[in-house]
Amino acid sequence: MTVLVDSNVILDILTNDRNWFDWSALQLTTYARQDQLAINPIIYAYAPLVDFRCDRF
Repeated sequence: MTVLVDSNVILDILTNDRNWFDWSALQLTTYARQDQLAINPIIYAYAPLVDFRCDRF
């Protein structure tokens, strides 16, 4: 089975989100071990639009 990775999971990891990083990393690792992961082009294109310098990160 192929699992589509949501943009929020990717952003949680890329931004080292203090509330969601652990959960997102665990989910990604768990599914990567048992299934194929996929990111659709829209989600892939969305990540660079986020300003990682924002103070809330």
